[in-house]
Amino acid sequence: MENTGIQALSFLIGTWQTSGTVTGENITIKGTDSYQWVLGNIFILHTADVMMGDNHTEVIELIGYDEDEKQYFFRSFDNAGSFTTMPGELKEGGNLVVTGGNIRSTLKVIEPGKQMAAFWERKDGGNNWQPWMDMKFNK
Repeated sequence: MENTGIQALSFLIGTWQTSGTVTGENITIKGTDSYQWVLGNIFILHTADVMMGDNHTEVIELIGYDEDEKQYFFRSFDNAGSFTTMPGELKEGGNLVVTGGNIRSTLKVIEPGKQMAAFWERKDGGNNWQPWMDMKFNK
């Protein structure tokens, strides 16, 4: 059974050179993010291996699409023992917005197959979103 909803995220597939900064802090982010089809192209496996300042971060994430709910889901696990499940939505214009708890990411394709950018936000203790990280992904 082919899941057509997940096919809309095919622009993610491949290995990306990752760079970025943490807003308001002198922390740079550098590494790689890879996306590949798995389990008969029903899911996308995302792995990330980055340095955030002096901290080495590794992430494994499974991305899927719930046909009944018409919603993406992102289940991630990292080398610090954390795991999350966040819903996502592909907005008109192609922005992929993923929100979970106190964090939100908006991913935008800058140049198809070559460059993407993500803007991460987190809540400030109330209900206000504040800039957190700016990321770039290049092939």
